[in-house]
Amino acid sequence: VWDAATGAERFSRGLDAPAFTAATTPDGRHVAVEQSDLGRGTNNKVLFLEAITGAPAFELPTRRRQVTALAFTPDGCTLAAGFNGAVQLW
Repeated sequence: VWDAATGAERFSRGLDAPAFTAATTPDGRHVAVEQSDLGRGTNNKVLFLEAITGAPAFELPTRRRQVTALAFTPDGCTLAAGFNGAVQLW
């Protein structure tokens, strides 16, 4: 993850599964990263990382197919995950 203002790298982190989409909370405190189990799809999740350090904060499980889009509402209270025709809200 890079700092948009300076271009400096904030952190680099290996993940347990492929990640295809990410979103930043409006307050800039967390980065939500989708991780998909491309085999069975039973371990799909959205992983929240601390934006400064990359440390894991928490995760949200999803039993749907691979997440293809993530977006936060402007107030940061709701995360939407898109699944090619379906949306899951937290």
